[in-house]
Amino acid sequence: MLHAFDRMVDRQLEGLATREGPPRSKRRRVRAARQWAPEASRHLQALVLVHGEANSPPFGATERFAPELVHLAAVRPSTGERLEVFLAPRKPLGDSIPHFLEVPRERLLGGLPEDPGLSTWRAFAGERAVLGAWGTFAVDLLRALGDAPRPSVDLRQGAIRALRGQKPGGVERAASLLTGRPGTAVAQGRCGRRLAALEQVLQGLARSP
Repeated sequence: MLHAFDRMVDRQLEGLATREGPPRSKRRRVRAARQWAPEASRHLQALVLVHGEANSPPFGATERFAPELVHLAAVRPSTGERLEVFLAPRKPLGDSIPHFLEVPRERLLGGLPEDPGLSTWRAFAGERAVLGAWGTFAVDLLRALGDAPRPSVDLRQGAIRALRGQKPGGVERAASLLTGRPGTAVAQGRCGRRLAALEQVLQGLARSP
């Protein structure tokens, strides 16, 4: 879906570049790029930024299963409160997962069981949290774990609008484009690094005109 969306944006930009005459949608595009900031501001007190990493079967594996949350990091921007939770894999841990997540295998295997892990997250988030994430992957992982549906804000879409159609790439590249820095990780591994970048993206969007 994301590849299709990126291609759609590319085609729109190509059309604007080759169009003769005044760009009829210019005014509408600028206004749309400004719509995200008020939306984020309305939710700021309840906003919880989240990033999750998953265990999943390698390509071609005999046993197939849906990605399962094994590493979660979250921050409440309004207070600075932070959470980091490891959840023990419910399925066999893929051989390459520790490498890609940049977390020792023993740390992942020693994570919390599913129910205590979910309870820890719910206690941190509270009932009225509005989730801010890069795309929907982290939100989907929490739902699959058993978390109740929550309102959410996709910061990737906000970054696309703020960058005026320029491809943001991953969250770390988007953070550099919007603020010039990736942020400082306060949680372990790739999850912590990407949550730090997500905080930078939020700051960049807040300053965006």
